[in-house]
Amino acid sequence: MRKGYLFACLLAFALSLIVLAPAEGADIYVDDDDSGGQWSDYTDIQDAIDNAGSGDMIYVYNGTYYENIDILENVTLVGNGTDDTVIDGGDNGDIVRITEDGVTISGFTIQNAFAGQEGIDIAASNVVVDNCTLLDCAYRGIYSISRSNLAVMNVNVTIGGAGITFAYVNSGSIQWTEVNADSTGIGIDTSRYLGLRNITFWDCGFIWVGGSAIYYTTNTVDNCTINGAPVLLYTSHDNETITGDYGQLIVGDCYDFTIEEMDIGGGNNGITIGASERVVVRNVSISEVGYGISLRAGEDITVRDSDITEYSIRGIDFVSMDHVDIIQVDIHTTLNGYGLYIASGNTWINATECDFVTERRGINNRGDGAVFTNNTLDTGWDSIWMSSTDDCVITGNVLESDANGLYFSACDGNLIANNTFKECGQYGLYLQGAENNTVIYNVIYNSTNEGIIVNSASWNNYIHHNNLYDNGGGLSQGRDDSSGTNYWDDDISEGNYWDDWGGTGTYALNGGAGAEDNYPLDDPAKNSAPEKVPELHLMVSLSLLSAFLLIVTRKRRQ
Repeated sequence: MRKGYLFACLLAFALSLIVLAPAEGADIYVDDDDSGGQWSDYTDIQDAIDNAGSGDMIYVYNGTYYENIDILENVTLVGNGTDDTVIDGGDNGDIVRITEDGVTISGFTIQNAFAGQEGIDIAASNVVVDNCTLLDCAYRGIYSISRSNLAVMNVNVTIGGAGITFAYVNSGSIQWTEVNADSTGIGIDTSRYLGLRNITFWDCGFIWVGGSAIYYTTNTVDNCTINGAPVLLYTSHDNETITGDYGQLIVGDCYDFTIEEMDIGGGNNGITIGASERVVVRNVSISEVGYGISLRAGEDITVRDSDITEYSIRGIDFVSMDHVDIIQVDIHTTLNGYGLYIASGNTWINATECDFVTERRGINNRGDGAVFTNNTLDTGWDSIWMSSTDDCVITGNVLESDANGLYFSACDGNLIANNTFKECGQYGLYLQGAENNTVIYNVIYNSTNEGIIVNSASWNNYIHHNNLYDNGGGLSQGRDDSSGTNYWDDDISEGNYWDDWGGTGTYALNGGAGAEDNYPLDDPAKNSAPEKVPELHLMVSLSLLSAFLLIVTRKRRQ
């Protein structure tokens, strides 16, 4: 077949794809092995673009073009089909960067983007990407931020990074597209007025980000599947119950809503709940996902009697949430994931009677007012890790870890009581820069290092009625390196039980603070509420107890 005849057909096809018809322009031909001959004007695509004017059509013949292309002009770039026309970035930055409005690109395989760069970076509006294949892009296949009127269609993305990402995009579509990505399939980040149709995901799916209702209600998802299971976007429903099996469920702007009796998984995210209130998730099984449940900007959410297994990033992820109850949920993974990931800005998260088996942290918390009660944790990293959190209650948990049982950093006014720390690979309880915390009636044994360590700028912590056994190989139960004062007894008559105490005098702790337990106990303390609270610490203890009772009361009312 003559090349001229083939490109006559491609010309008619390309013209049908242009969103905004450009001004009539010239036809320019590129052939990597026929420069100056009958069929071509240039051997390099970039040379053709640099010499093109607005509205020109650039046709690219068969071949592999080792280039990184910057489209600076309103042109239509047409390849000879994905099987025959390849743009290879040679792992050297973005492969194609579009910086002018009104560009159309079609008929190419685009491959080998440098790590941290895109296959196609759309830095313009009114752009069409059609009939393209993207391969071996380690970071993102197609990326656009803060643009509008974008169309991606008939695209096949098979890459190691994220397939397609639209961030802050205001209008566009992705359709008739197949995505197989090791990371995110398609990321929809704070974008609106998007039509997402006829998309086939393999072992990936949507990551949906947005805290306002508009980022759910103005978008549509139609006929999209993950490994053959449907993807459902459900918005603006009240007083309803949804059941069934899905590849992914996205819920936005819903109130007094129930999700139950559901098996879900196979993609990037099991369930996303955004801009919603009073939602109950129960009797749900989520497996083989990146994120089990993502909670985005809402309140009064309950997840109970469910299991989240074999996720690779986070079991439950919280962003701008208030009053969330996680009750009797099994969160297990042999992959490299966290259990609960609670960022700052989330408040009053309650996890009770849950079972965590994770390779990273069981609970990663930066939110104030959290309550963690009666959970079991067996983790590769810290069982519970807390930083810059105040007024939290941690009671009745069993913590086993390859690292620390509980790590506190820059935390103030928290209650740690009646927990069991066992066989921790580093320390049972680690206080770093922590102030005004109460640590009482805990059992700590068989930590590789000290059972309790108070390090750096930590002071005014009350640590008493705890039982410590066989920590540090039986040689070192507790350590205080703080420059401030911590209280290792109740300042009245009782301290902690140390199984290596000699039976007379005070108990001297290791560390540079020279701290002592003035009233070490002859027998282990019983796990019960303290009969006496030091006068200086009474207000803190009462406020924590009141907060705990308030949450329990609210939970029972539900």
